[in-house]
Amino acid sequence: MVAKGTKRKVNESEAAAEKCSELATAITNAADLPSDVIEMLVDVLPHSLGQPKDKRHRFQEQTILSVDRVMQGIEESLKKNIEEARGKLLEARRRAAPSESAVTEAEEKLRQDTDRFGHETKALAKSAQEFRTARTAVEKSQEAQVKGDQDLEMAADKKDKLQSIVDNLVEPLKNGTVPEADVQNRCKSLMSTLKELEGFDEAMLMVLASSLAKEPSARGDFDHMAIDQLDKYMAKHIAPLVELLRTGETGKQQRAKAVQLAQEALEQALKAQKLSAEAFESTWNAKKDDEQTLGAARQALKDLAASTKSCDKTLYNAEAEFDVFGEFARKPFEELKERWTPAPEPEELEQTNASCGASETTQLEAGAVLPEAITA
Repeated sequence: MVAKGTKRKVNESEAAAEKCSELATAITNAADLPSDVIEMLVDVLPHSLGQPKDKRHRFQEQTILSVDRVMQGIEESLKKNIEEARGKLLEARRRAAPSESAVTEAEEKLRQDTDRFGHETKALAKSAQEFRTARTAVEKSQEAQVKGDQDLEMAADKKDKLQSIVDNLVEPLKNGTVPEADVQNRCKSLMSTLKELEGFDEAMLMVLASSLAKEPSARGDFDHMAIDQLDKYMAKHIAPLVELLRTGETGKQQRAKAVQLAQEALEQALKAQKLSAEAFESTWNAKKDDEQTLGAARQALKDLAASTKSCDKTLYNAEAEFDVFGEFARKPFEELKERWTPAPEPEELEQTNASCGASETTQLEAGAVLPEAITA
């Protein structure tokens, strides 16, 4: 049967050995150590740190100091990782602030250019409508000019035709200046022309042919009356045409002026439409550029947010590694380092004293010699 004290010692020794094993694992996980160093730690820790502080010799203390230095190096490396991660996180946050401002500015610029684009779109539609209106005005003024001038030209042609009849046929025959051999032909030509005019019947034409074929001195009152009727007829039809041409010239000039003004208005409308189209294209391009700029700014902010999140995670992991190392390496190390041999239990102390008493009795019975100070 194993004594209680012996069982307790075995348990404490096993616990210390288990802590040493866990410490070696923690150190191995926290540091990239060569395999031979790992094997050495596993071998030496139970024989050095696993021993109580009051039972260690000098070489064990030196081993513990060496392990402590290794752990300090690991802790410094972990702290450095934390500082680097914290620095990267701060840098990512510092870079994120301007990116947020860039997104805000890009959004505002896009809003302004979108408003301008809407305004220029309406302006372009208005200028296009004004151009179509001006073009229609030109077409209508040109149509009015053609129609008005055409009527005037027809009146001029009709007036010239009547005046030609008077000048080339009526007056020469009436004045008797036509050569006698040509009188009949002239009369036939006149009668043929007068047939095309309204107001002359066959009887009237026969009277006129007879009267105009005579010498002026041979004509009677009836002849003069017939010729006078022809003069009045021709004058009656020529006079309105002359008046129409006189007054129509002003209308012709007005129509030409209207066409000119309409064409000038069309040119101005075309220029305005071109300017509006250029402004529309400019704002459209600006809007597209703004959309690309905003997209790039948002993507940059998104990337920075991902980078910030990654840096934050890296810092969290670095701090967690440091805390884990402190909990599962530094803390057990310090506990083992400062561990003393526990005081014996009362039962164990009584057994020890009893054993010592029995030994002394045996020595006395054997004739042991007491010191002089005691025997005196």
